[in-house]
Amino acid sequence: MIAALWLIGMGMLAFGLALLLGTLVDLAQLWQLRARVRELEQMALDASLRICALTVERDRLQRQQFSGPLTVSYRGTSKTIRVRPVARAIPMFLIGN
Repeated sequence: MIAALWLIGMGMLAFGLALLLGTLVDLAQLWQLRARVRELEQMALDASLRICALTVERDRLQRQQFSGPLTVSYRGTSKTIRVRPVARAIPMFLIGN
């Protein structure tokens, strides 16, 4: 009888340890995924700021307003870009224009 209780106790202990180990492995994967999500959010924000800045710079180039570098800010993050005005003259030399 005592041996049976001992085996049941050891089985329950082994099950508990396996459950704990599985939970820790899942938490480690969750932390890695959270870090990756933060990294991807930063990349997406940087790309969005660049797209916005390039759009404004394109509009500026179309109006021939060359006022220097452009800085776009969003939620405390800023991005500075500069597109050279010479890019505006390139279409004149392309065939078909």
